[in-house]
Amino acid sequence: LSDPFFSNLLASLENELAKTNRTVFLCNSNESVERQTKFVRTMSEYSADGLIISPAIGTTSEHFKTLESVIPSGVVFVSRTIADTNYDSIVNDEYESSILAIQRLVELGHKKIAFIGGVPSLSGHVEQIRGYREALESASLDFDRNLIRCCPPTRIAGFESAEWIANLIPRPTAAICYNDSIALGLLTGLQRVGLHPGRNFALIGHENIEESNLSNCALTLTEVSRDEMGRLASKILIDRINNPDAPPKRIVLKTRLIIRDSCTSVVNCTT
Repeated sequence: LSDPFFSNLLASLENELAKTNRTVFLCNSNESVERQTKFVRTMSEYSADGLIISPAIGTTSEHFKTLESVIPSGVVFVSRTIADTNYDSIVNDEYESSILAIQRLVELGHKKIAFIGGVPSLSGHVEQIRGYREALESASLDFDRNLIRCCPPTRIAGFESAEWIANLIPRPTAAICYNDSIALGLLTGLQRVGLHPGRNFALIGHENIEESNLSNCALTLTEVSRDEMGRLASKILIDRINNPDAPPKRIVLKTRLIIRDSCTSVVNCTT
């Protein structure tokens, strides 16, 4: 819940479920699979009608197979999914978000573009990297794993990534980020090492949390509709509770690029 994206998503979920006279119990897993598992078991003891889950980092299908006997009939994965499971899900088009970001940077002349954030166990990270790679290849640019930095999706991890970027040889002239928390942390860290997004470095975030437009250099980013995600996740859950035998639903929300101040053309960037 320290991530503004998830706190805003929660508000949307609670608002929608309140319209159906449902009471919401909250568990902040803090990216702990063990804590997540304990909560699922507890909700079973309380005879919960359903669960909306953004799976903790490291969650696998095996974790849910061990819980099959206690999981309510209604389960919806939101924002993140788990491979090899048959639960309903609603996610953003993370693949397209990377495509749009890379296309924008290529238009500005960038050829060395870093990717910062997320870990391979996160479904969104996997899709973003897939889009990142394919967009580079479509632009006849090399895909270089040395330009990918995996890290927790937090602001401090973004801040700490700035020095890594500054020390790369040759140094990237641009970066796209797994989420806005990383991007905002990176923005501050880059300024500490003499790189200023919008002036001599190009930076693109992802999500469109409120703060992304309030920093001293407003973030160019790809957007995730939190309100629509919360509204649809709530609807899918209620539908699942009422019709437990229906085929699983998978909804992928469209994304768009919002251009602000944090991108500049490659001619303004020094290596």
